[in-house]
Amino acid sequence: MFHNLLHPTILFVTIEAARLRMRCLNDGTELAIDPALAINEKGKIIAIGDSHAVKAAGEDPKNTVANGFKHPRTCMVDFEVAEAALSFLFKRLVSPFSLIKPVMIIQPLEKLEGNLTGVEARWLRELGESVGARKVFVWVGKTLSDQEMLSRQFPEEKGSLL
Repeated sequence: MFHNLLHPTILFVTIEAARLRMRCLNDGTELAIDPALAINEKGKIIAIGDSHAVKAAGEDPKNTVANGFKHPRTCMVDFEVAEAALSFLFKRLVSPFSLIKPVMIIQPLEKLEGNLTGVEARWLRELGESVGARKVFVWVGKTLSDQEMLSRQFPEEKGSLL
């Protein structure tokens, strides 16, 4: 999971309302969660992901269950909730001692009718940067091979880089 601290980490993130995945392309380590969060009345996250704790916390009327990626028309509805879910995965895949911040490739898999808007692409770039990536690429199209992503080749015939 934590590989060479001097070698830049390349992270591939796929986003769906029901599943958030992050894979380290350098070593193949992958984590995935349901991006739902349980938040108490003070705004503190008390549970995240697929846990029964999220469902149990949601039964208490003082708590709120939120999913930053669940919206009928757009790929993100709540930046802070989406950021917390992405950060949860990021902290588990990226060493806090790494000397070089990782590069992140984000590929939304839903709500792509008519492509992403400029605002959505910017949200996704800023989302990656806010959790600690030094450079974020937003890719819409066919999933690229690991080698294409590691070499940062984004063929136009397979999709578009936003």
